[in-house]
Amino acid sequence: MSTIQIGVDLAKTVFEVAISESPGVVTSRRRPSRAAFPRFLAGQAPAEVLLEACGSAHHWGREAQRFGHRVTLLHPADVACYRDGNKTDRADAKALREAARNKALTPVAVKSVEQQAVVALHRIRQGYLRTRTARIHALRGHRRELGHTIPVGARRVTLDARSALADEAVPDFLTHPQLELIAKIRSLEAKADAVRTSLTALVVDPPPTRMI
Repeated sequence: MSTIQIGVDLAKTVFEVAISESPGVVTSRRRPSRAAFPRFLAGQAPAEVLLEACGSAHHWGREAQRFGHRVTLLHPADVACYRDGNKTDRADAKALREAARNKALTPVAVKSVEQQAVVALHRIRQGYLRTRTARIHALRGHRRELGHTIPVGARRVTLDARSALADEAVPDFLTHPQLELIAKIRSLEAKADAVRTSLTALVVDPPPTRMI
């Protein structure tokens, strides 16, 4: 097993790379661009690549594995404990190497493409539901100001609000915006339900895993 460690602080355009061939000693440093980083990985002998489990880390972890490297993803909170001074690219790369020496820390498993896609679906659905909740609160607030209280239960909001609009004398300039708000709530519910259906289908028939 190679003892070479490559600590990588990921960024949007330029990555900070620290190569260590013995514990606590940085042999060389590189600053490859995002486009050049795969070529850098391909040109290195098999090593342990250290990454902080943040945005794009799983993608680059898979890339490193594709070139024969062993990948260790560390939780950001664990890495932060080993950072000296201010948060900089170089300080983060050093903190990664120091944290990796603590064998008591549990690394984060590198996710496959499909696993990350499932996580993205969950986040999309959560986003729809958060927006729906905000719209429901707004509609409840508008109706409360007019003396109409909607019963508890998210599913009853649009039904009760639409019924109230039909029964009450509400100014035209408010009726139409509230009807649009009701339509948006229903649309968000439909989108969230569609994503839930997709997630259920994936449980029944999961796709093959690709670590590329």
